[in-house]
Amino acid sequence: YTPHFDNRGHNGRVLTCIMYLNPFWQTGDGAELKIWPRAKGLERAGPCRDFAPLHGRLVAFLCSGRNLHEVSPVASDRALVEPRVAISCWYYDTSCMNDELTDDAP
Repeated sequence: YTPHFDNRGHNGRVLTCIMYLNPFWQTGDGAELKIWPRAKGLERAGPCRDFAPLHGRLVAFLCSGRNLHEVSPVASDRALVEPRVAISCWYYDTSCMNDELTDDAP
């Protein structure tokens, strides 16, 4: 995935949670979640935190306009036999949603 924020356009997302289900994945296989918690705009700036998609790992972060993130490419052949599996969940605050998203459809 390319660098992005989970709450562009005021979609109401306030928290992102990602649970990894990869029992055979190892550090160095790639597909790390990379987060720049102090980014401004879409530029990868400031310190970066890397999270390997290891089995049972839960990563949670705020969906503010500061947590720019991406997933790096797979760096091994492991994905050919053991695909990277993750469950993503977003927590919403409807008071933060753009009016356009909450209007009743005719």
